[in-house]
Amino acid sequence: MPTSNILTVRLPEEEIAQLDALAALQKRPRSQIVQDAIREALKLDVQMCAQRFAHMKTRLAPAIAEQSELLERHSVADEHRRF
Repeated sequence: MPTSNILTVRLPEEEIAQLDALAALQKRPRSQIVQDAIREALKLDVQMCAQRFAHMKTRLAPAIAEQSELLERHSVADEHRRF
C-alpha cells in the first residue's frame, strides 16, 4: 500500500476563501480538491513532456536521416575491421 506524506501549502486569504467556496459547492474537503489539482498538474506535465519529445523527434528526423545517409555513403568502418 502506498504511503502518504503531508504537504503544507501557503495561499493568500482570497484563494483560501475561493477554495472554501469550491469545497462547499462540491461538498468535498478542500484538501481533496487540492490533491486532485496537484494530480492533474502532474499528469499534464507528463503529457507536455511527451508532446515536447514527439515534437523534437519530428524536428530532428530530417537531420538524422541526412546524417544516416552520409554515414552510409562515406563510412570507412568496414575497411578498417580486423577479425
